[in-house]
Amino acid sequence: MLTIILLAIGLPVLAGTAYVALRNKRPQFLADARGIALQTVIIMVVLLAIAGAVAGVLIARGGEAVDTLEDQNIEQDFSEVDNETLCRNLGGTWTDGGTPPCAP
Repeated sequence: MLTIILLAIGLPVLAGTAYVALRNKRPQFLADARGIALQTVIIMVVLLAIAGAVAGVLIARGGEAVDTLEDQNIEQDFSEVDNETLCRNLGGTWTDGGTPPCAP
């Protein structure tokens, strides 16, 4: 996120500095090309800023969702387990033919 913010700020500054340094060294017939290039740079900077804002929102919302899921106390009912591997992962004992087959 910090990288995106630095790029969104640094790229226009570098482009502006280069433009000011080189504006008198170019021939006048390139004026139209410079205008189109400047518009392109402005559009790219705006799109980068929007992408940075979207990324920030997604990271923040993702963190909130993870915190919400971590705060939930979910307990598995052993009577609902019908898989030996899941039963053993939950710390239960699997009995073939038992009712229920998984017990704590």
